[in-house]
Amino acid sequence: MEVDSLHPIFHFRKTDPTMSNAITAFSSVPFSPAALAKPKKKAGKFPARLQFIATGQSKVVTSGQVKVGHWALVDGETTTDLGESINVIVLGRLDKAVNMTSDDVETHFAPSKGYDECVEAVEADGYNSGCMFGPVFLCFLCDTEQFVELFLNNKSGRLEGDNINGFLPISEAVAKEFECEARPARPATLGSKTASFKKGKKTIEYCVPTTDECVVALEVENPPTPEQLKEACDNFVKQAEVEEAGRDR
Repeated sequence: MEVDSLHPIFHFRKTDPTMSNAITAFSSVPFSPAALAKPKKKAGKFPARLQFIATGQSKVVTSGQVKVGHWALVDGETTTDLGESINVIVLGRLDKAVNMTSDDVETHFAPSKGYDECVEAVEADGYNSGCMFGPVFLCFLCDTEQFVELFLNNKSGRLEGDNINGFLPISEAVAKEFECEARPARPATLGSKTASFKKGKKTIEYCVPTTDECVVALEVENPPTPEQLKEACDNFVKQAEVEEAGRDR
């Protein structure tokens, strides 16, 4: 399938020459059948999500559900330990912020005043701000054959988001506008490594996510139609079209 089968839903932001906010959906699947996605069997209130477990303070660690440095799949009420590495197809990106300072949790997407206020709060007060922000990626999780969202809302996650950007598809139209090369979506392996910092005389260790080219052959038993894949991408993009309050994602 040729790269020009892609079509843009959002262009890159004019003010962002690094093109870090590409949102692209597909009119037909632009990669091999071995990398195709299938939709969730049962739609829930919110999409399934990936979560990287950086420290032992996480509730899923203390409850024995997931190990530190592993990836977790949170799908409804079920949390599954996926191990230290997973293979995904990265399909789109938005910039998201969550304000938890009141009973009604507010979700904002860039560009917006609410998003900027959350960023400013985090930069000023960190975890004590009651806010979080970072890139949220739409991915196809190859291991379970479903669409998932990955919200990278801490410092190490935001830094890794720049590496994940390199796996986003770029349509012919967007490539021409920004004088870069078009490319289809391609598989990435999300992994884990240990990092540390000094706190007084103590060395504090924690885990951070990593992103590498997927080098294993991927097989998907029941790929969707191109229309189903496009619908997943379109639905992902639509959540940023209107400011929505009271959504705890």
